[in-house]
Amino acid sequence: MTKASINEAGHINLGKAEALAKLIKEMKLSQDNYVDDRFYPSTSMDEDLQLMFFIAMTAIDHRLVVPGHSYEDEMNGNKYRGADLLWIRGKRLFDSDPSIFSPSRLAPLIHPPLSIGSAIFGITVSGHFFCRILA
Repeated sequence: MTKASINEAGHINLGKAEALAKLIKEMKLSQDNYVDDRFYPSTSMDEDLQLMFFIAMTAIDHRLVVPGHSYEDEMNGNKYRGADLLWIRGKRLFDSDPSIFSPSRLAPLIHPPLSIGSAIFGITVSGHFFCRILA
């Protein structure tokens, strides 16, 4: 077994690392290009507005976990759940008002909170996002 020292904590088995790298290379992995207009702003939209959309939506998405609750709804004959539903609703808000995710619009969210479907989002006094699902 060939080892390569990486730090004082241990070693890497180069044979296993190379085998893993070969397996990963053979996988046909794809990355989201974030151009699906159901979920994301057009790439022709002002870059600052796009950036504000992605920062706000990602922050909300990373905090949207409510144990025991399934976040799902049907829209235009399609059933969406979880992050897909959040992003499609966020995009609809963006389409109706592209400045909705600007800092000046997000700052007052401490009160009143932003409502997206059956979820209410806000920012606590300490600056953390929160989400509440309405029953």
